[in-house]
Amino acid sequence: MIFEFLNFALICLTVFFVTLIFAFYRSTKYKIFDNRNFSKAWELNERHYGALTGLNKIEMGKKIGENKVLEFRRSWDIKPDPLSKESPYHPINIETYNEIPQNIVPDTESLKDTYERVLEYFNLDSNKTIDLK
Repeated sequence: MIFEFLNFALICLTVFFVTLIFAFYRSTKYKIFDNRNFSKAWELNERHYGALTGLNKIEMGKKIGENKVLEFRRSWDIKPDPLSKESPYHPINIETYNEIPQNIVPDTESLKDTYERVLEYFNLDSNKTIDLK
C-alpha cells in the first residue's frame, strides 16, 4: 500500500535519486515508478557499518558490547572496525557493485563520512541531472 501511495504522491516528479540497494529492490520485488527517471548511485547508500555489517543489534552487543554499539550508532565521526574484503557482505563481493571502482568503496564509515559522500554526490552529479529552469 505504501508503494501505491508513493506512486500517487510522486506523480509530478520526473527524476529520482536512489541507492543501488533500492534500485535492486525496486526491480525485483515491486514494479513501482516504472516510467520514471532513476539516477542510481552507490554514493546514496546508507552508512557502511564495517565489521558490524550483517549483525543485528543483539549480535553487535555481544561482539563488541552495548556501549560501543551505542557509540558507533550515535557518534558523528567514529567508525567501526573495517569489514574484511573477504567477507561476503563487502560491496566488492556483491554483483550489484561490479561496475564501481573497488578503491572508492569504503570498508567502514562514520556518519560524517556518509554525509560527505552523499553531499559530494549531490554537489557534483545531481547538477548534471536536474534542470532547474
